[in-house]
Amino acid sequence: MSEDFPSLATAKVLQGKSLGYCNILDADAALRIALEFSEPVAVIIKHATPCGVAVGNTTEEAYEKALSCDPVSAFGGIVAVNRTVSKELAEKLSEIFLEVILAPEFSEEGQEILKKKESSPP
Repeated sequence: MSEDFPSLATAKVLQGKSLGYCNILDADAALRIALEFSEPVAVIIKHATPCGVAVGNTTEEAYEKALSCDPVSAFGGIVAVNRTVSKELAEKLSEIFLEVILAPEFSEEGQEILKKKESSPP
């Protein structure tokens, strides 16, 4: 792999707690799947099992489709998208507890919404 290739090793942590081994494995798997698509995609993985993978016209649509695959198992999972996390997507992501959210970029508004999110399940 080149140094330009996105990976967890080059990822920047914006907030949150340290990741455990399973979170790192799941995040790596989610990232690898998301990088396979050129269209907007959302990937949700929990405990090494995909809960949903979907493409859409927008990242928000892709996330809604991916979440609809198995919304129960998605709770506490890892989400990866291949586009910027917008304010609208951040609002959707903040509706459930997620361990990790991976994206190439976060809008300022999206990052502010996610900063307010609880770091552990209710």
